[in-house]
Amino acid sequence: MNVVEELGADGYVYGTAEVSGEVKDLVVRVNGRQVPEKGATLHVVPRPGETHVFSTSTGERLSD
Repeated sequence: MNVVEELGADGYVYGTAEVSGEVKDLVVRVNGRQVPEKGATLHVVPRPGETHVFSTSTGERLSD
């Protein structure tokens, strides 16, 4: 995890994850009252229907 942004009820964790052998940028919304410390390792399991994928070149959303 590289950056933790605290925004009241929510927090956003910015970091990277290895997906199929490639390092990808990742943003995870977390509980704003239990924000992890910068540099911590998080174990994340995506919830079906709650993930959003964007193009790095256009910024357009790629999934519904």
